[in-house]
Amino acid sequence: MKDYRNDIERLKALISYEIMDTPEEKSFNDLAELVSIICNTPAAIISFIDDKKQWYKAKVGTTNTEVPYEETICQYVVVSGNMLEIPNALEDERLSNHPHVHTENGVRFYIGVPLVSDNGHTIGTVCTFDGITKKLSEEQKTALTIIADHVMHLLDISKKNSELTEEVKVILEQKIEEANETIKVTEAAYNTLFKAIEKSNAVIEFSPKGIIESVNDNFLEIIGYSREELIGKKHDALLNETEKENNHLFWESLNKGAFKSGRFKRRHKDGSQIWIQASYSPVLNSSNEVVKVTKIAQNITLEINAEKALEKAKSLADELNVQKDHFIANISHEIRTPINAVLGFTDLLLDEETDTKKLKYLKSVKTSGDNLLHLINDILDLSKIEAGIFLVDSSLFHLYETIENVFSILNLKAEQKNLTFSKSIASNVPEHFIGDKNRLTQILINLLGNAIKFTHEGRVNLNLYLENDSTLKFEVTDTGIGIPNDKLKSIFERFSQAQENTSRQFGGSGLGLNISKLLIEKQGGQINVESTLGKGSKFIFTLPFTISSETLNTAQKQKTKIVSNSTLKILMCEDNEMNQNLMKAVFMETNHSLDIADNGHEGLKLLSVNTYDLILMDIQMPELDGCETATIIRKELKLNVPIIAITAHSTLKERERWLSLGINDYISKPFKKEELFEKIDFWAFGKTDIENTFENEEKTASDTIISLGYLKEMSAGDDRFMKEMLQLFAKQSSENMTLLKESFSEKDFRTVKNIAHKLKTSFSLIGADVLILDIIETENTEETLSENIKKLENQLKNITREINRLLTNT
Repeated sequence: MKDYRNDIERLKALISYEIMDTPEEKSFNDLAELVSIICNTPAAIISFIDDKKQWYKAKVGTTNTEVPYEETICQYVVVSGNMLEIPNALEDERLSNHPHVHTENGVRFYIGVPLVSDNGHTIGTVCTFDGITKKLSEEQKTALTIIADHVMHLLDISKKNSELTEEVKVILEQKIEEANETIKVTEAAYNTLFKAIEKSNAVIEFSPKGIIESVNDNFLEIIGYSREELIGKKHDALLNETEKENNHLFWESLNKGAFKSGRFKRRHKDGSQIWIQASYSPVLNSSNEVVKVTKIAQNITLEINAEKALEKAKSLADELNVQKDHFIANISHEIRTPINAVLGFTDLLLDEETDTKKLKYLKSVKTSGDNLLHLINDILDLSKIEAGIFLVDSSLFHLYETIENVFSILNLKAEQKNLTFSKSIASNVPEHFIGDKNRLTQILINLLGNAIKFTHEGRVNLNLYLENDSTLKFEVTDTGIGIPNDKLKSIFERFSQAQENTSRQFGGSGLGLNISKLLIEKQGGQINVESTLGKGSKFIFTLPFTISSETLNTAQKQKTKIVSNSTLKILMCEDNEMNQNLMKAVFMETNHSLDIADNGHEGLKLLSVNTYDLILMDIQMPELDGCETATIIRKELKLNVPIIAITAHSTLKERERWLSLGINDYISKPFKKEELFEKIDFWAFGKTDIENTFENEEKTASDTIISLGYLKEMSAGDDRFMKEMLQLFAKQSSENMTLLKESFSEKDFRTVKNIAHKLKTSFSLIGADVLILDIIETENTEETLSENIKKLENQLKNITREINRLLTNT
């Protein structure tokens, strides 16, 4: 509510001083201005009216001096002889054709008070209007009536001649008394409003020195004290000890007229802590001196407790996320270990089988296993999915064979449902492309598998076209159950199903389409869906691949047995019996001898009596795991024998830890024989081929610290150029790391962030993770910067070690 006390003081001045000592016109103009102030309107008029026109005695906010009678709104005040308020002129029938209302920026609100002469005739009005709708309070209307009365008094006074000066003074004094009474009435109205505020808020009044002078019941209820216990006490009686220290500064600021608001901690009578949202308002006298401080407050203890509970819940959620990561790592190991055996034995059978039909089945098993592995890599690593991080391979593949493999996997399902399952590839689509074959396979199996699942009869088709000379367009069409129109926009969301009973009726996690969309968009493609409920669906997606004129070498296509002419004595620490049998079968093809230990303890026993050329170490074993065993080998046995970790874990943090413990290299389950023996040859004999190494790094991008796919593509396979780029990276990154650390020690954080941004380009070129650099570039706290600079230094050491490994003997 607006504070009218200053306006009333001005009215007193007008009555007691200006009417007597200033020209008549100024007095009327001041009253018109006062009407505008009190009513909070842009325009106000004091006017006289006869049967022909209305002319303005005083005005504010308008340029007119008179208007015809028929165009006035004040005519209705004259007719009624009473105050007239029109909150919305557009709704008043009397003004339905009024020219000042029905126009742009016209009158919307109007209020007028009649000017009545001593003989009872209405001679004019005091009115105000606005371009927006509103209603005045009773206090405002009272003030408006008072002003109208004083306009008439002013008119009466102006008629007196100088001989009646004394009489006029007596009259004015009488009017001043009347005005004082009116002021009292108005102040009473303000008190009523203040009481209304008190009913919904805690209100406390303090002296300028902070002494409590009055409190309301709401505050007593919040604080727990009685009124007698608080009156006369200092403000700091409600504060905790720690808050009392700066309380004098708080009151010094209030005594300078500063307004204070915010959340404050207070002490309840029972000693408990409460929180309030409060505003402290200094009240000034005419000399701008603080005469008291009014505080209005609300109890927000429940809100604060809720916020703390939310923070605690967030902390618990973070802790659960850590537990989730441990669970994911463990379950990943448990799932990948049997897959390693399945794929390993399948590889062995593929090497030996000659029957065409069995080979076809084995290839389907191998393709299914490979795609299951890629799916597990995405689903189990939840943090990667939530962050939208997908590593994309870029290697040469045969598109037609890839599609044929997909159909061989799904064909049986289609046959079991008597569906027509067909594919159509446009004649201009080449056979060979550079891209991620496994991601494409995963997407096609997902979409075609869904189409078969949701189609009871009819057909499922795959149509493939070439667009823009490099973009492949895939269309998966079915005659299945279709998707409701209201679900089309959300069908790609995580855990979304077309209908509520879909999961119960057809199975599925609701992740398939979401993962497919992420995979497609990560590779620069798009996916859309068209569907009619009950008639079928069409999923259309595009993927930009690079067309290759190179063809897959026949030697690359055919599986060959790997037989090494060299002889090594190898120790393998592995607790899984299937993997033990697999490795025995793999090494039977070589001249190497293999000893197997079920756990770390057994491995250490064998190391105490035998000499080995190389150790293959499973990371997760019972009794003594691979990391603990490697630590003992390096620190206690002081052995330098190369150790290659064979593990289902694949996070960057874990790899960094293994390398710091003295493990030389790692290979992720399930692995390929070629990859295993290449690493064995490298660490045992120092033999490798830079071209094969680069190619292997590209193929296993998800299991290494760096990925050279992009660099290889940009260099067009020029190994000399790749070596130069890797050497240049090692040199420049070392220099930049030194400069970054120096800048941090000098607290030059701007330079630190600039160097981090610069390094991101180099890291991206070799496929290194830029997450730590992102944090350094955006982080503002010195402590977090320090922590992440240490992490970056360790990451760079591992990258350099990996680069040196690639460049050795080349």
